[in-house]
Amino acid sequence: MSNTGVNENLLRQIDAIELPERIMAWKEAMRSAPWKLYADREKYTVESWRETEGEDLQIRRAKLIKKILDNIEIAIHDYDVIAGRPTPGVIGTCTSIDVCGDYIPDIWEDKGEINLTMNADAGIDREGLEILRESARLFGGKTAPEMTTKAWAAVYGTWPKDVTDAKIKDPTLDAGIFGQTTSVLMWGKILSKGLGSFIKEARAHISAFVDERDPDVSKLYFWQSAVITCGAVINHAHRYAALAEEMASNA
Repeated sequence: MSNTGVNENLLRQIDAIELPERIMAWKEAMRSAPWKLYADREKYTVESWRETEGEDLQIRRAKLIKKILDNIEIAIHDYDVIAGRPTPGVIGTCTSIDVCGDYIPDIWEDKGEINLTMNADAGIDREGLEILRESARLFGGKTAPEMTTKAWAAVYGTWPKDVTDAKIKDPTLDAGIFGQTTSVLMWGKILSKGLGSFIKEARAHISAFVDERDPDVSKLYFWQSAVITCGAVINHAHRYAALAEEMASNA
C-alpha cells in the first residue's frame, strides 16, 4: 500500500471512540427530526415595530430584541450540553425578514413547506406562513440592504449590481452582514464582569450626559439601547434558568 501521508492510527482511534449516551441520543434525534421553520420571531418583530413607530431607530431595534427574547418559545433537550437554542426544535430555523426583506419566495406559495437548501425543506403551518407574509409586507423594500442598493444605484447606476452578479462582492448586501457589527464581542469583559457591568457603565454615561447638558442626543439613544438590550439578554438567560429548574424538579 502506498504511503498516503494519512495518520491511519489516528483514524482507528477516532473510529474506536465510544460516544456517551447523551451524544447518541442527540444523534438519533437529528436523524429522525424533520426540519421546521419557526415564525414566532417574526410575529414579535412585527408587533414591536408597530408599537415603537416614531421612536429613534436604535431604541426601536433594542425594544425589538427585548420583545423577541421576552416572548419566544424556549426549550432544553435532554442531550443539550449548553442551554440556549435558536429555536426550540431539534432541527429548527428562523427568518430575518426585518433585516433581509422579502427574500423567501416560497412564503407566497401554499405548499406547507419552504425550501432552505438544495436538499432541505422546512415544514411550516398556515399560521406561521401568514406571520411571515405579514412581516414581508411590512418590511419589504424598507430594509437596510434594499435601501442601500437603491442609494448605490442612484449614484453608480448598474455598476454595484454588475459587481454583485459577477460574484466580486461577497457576501452580498441582502445577506444582512454589515462589517463586524454582528460578530465583535468583548468576551473577556462579558465573562469576567457580566452583562450587568455594561448596564452600569451605560447608566453612568447617561447620568453624565444629563449633568453636562450634552446636545448630542444620539449618544443618549445608544446608551439607552444598550441598557435595554443587555437587560433583555440577561432576562432571557433567566428564562432558561427557570426552565432548567422546572425540568429538574420534575425529573
